[in-house]
Amino acid sequence: MTSIRYPIHPMHFTELLDGVFRVLRSRFTVFLPIALIFMGTGPFLMDLSSRLVFQPGRWTGVAEGAFFLLALLIYSFSFLVLQPLLSAAAAGTTSYSLRKERLTLREALKIAGRHSGPSIAAWLFLWILIAGGWIILAGLLFVPAVLARMAGAGEWIFGLGAFIFFPAAGAFFLFIMTRFFLIIPVIVEEKTAIFGAMKRSWQLTRSSFWRTMSLMIVLGLLTFSYQFVVSILSQSLFIPEWPWVLHGPISLFMTVFYCIPQVLPPILATLIYFDRRCRYEAMDLQAEIDGWNGESALPPLSKERWPS
Repeated sequence: MTSIRYPIHPMHFTELLDGVFRVLRSRFTVFLPIALIFMGTGPFLMDLSSRLVFQPGRWTGVAEGAFFLLALLIYSFSFLVLQPLLSAAAAGTTSYSLRKERLTLREALKIAGRHSGPSIAAWLFLWILIAGGWIILAGLLFVPAVLARMAGAGEWIFGLGAFIFFPAAGAFFLFIMTRFFLIIPVIVEEKTAIFGAMKRSWQLTRSSFWRTMSLMIVLGLLTFSYQFVVSILSQSLFIPEWPWVLHGPISLFMTVFYCIPQVLPPILATLIYFDRRCRYEAMDLQAEIDGWNGESALPPLSKERWPS
């Protein structure tokens, strides 16, 4: 009998969180280079620009602005274009880790390249959807506020609109990000196009909205706490009187620490993806049956085997 090569099973809330850090630790030598390759340049330039701007006597106002603008553009490009590639590579690495198979850095980069088109398109469409929702919400709230102000209402009408807008915008953001949190793992595992991946993520999170959102929030709080400590450490290493040539190595050193948590959300998304497939489609049972039958390949991705 061939041993089962797909040890996936339903996971509890704490087991999923623990699994994120276990996967990170087991494949750290792959995750860290991935994070630095895709997301390292922007944070490095942002940190370096913040240091050199306050270096006395080294920069003019124009040079400061130009360097900061360049850093900001590269950082924005990394977030919009390279972040989904990082997520695809991290999702593939996590998937291989769950299969107890080794994945090299080169193979992880190939996964990112292979799924680059759908991943980037899905990520951009997601943010367009969020921005569109915010614009519509702002229009629904502030256009009537402007009309009411023209009709003689007090300034308080704009405060009321802002009081409603920001919580509603935050709730809309969390809703969209939660329901489409599994897009990248779906693209990587099922090789689905953008709208098919969005539909699939919506389906898998349908009965697990609060659980998925809670996991995202807890991981986000842990990441924020870690990055806050890194920020404090970065500020403690900034001494304007130091020679300017020292700031580059210091910024590079801090970038390594900053980039580590970048892979945590796609790891969590991949774990939730497999957890939902085990609960929703009994993937773990199918893998066990395939093991009994002596099949060493992955079980076929059938969405209809266990209908809801």
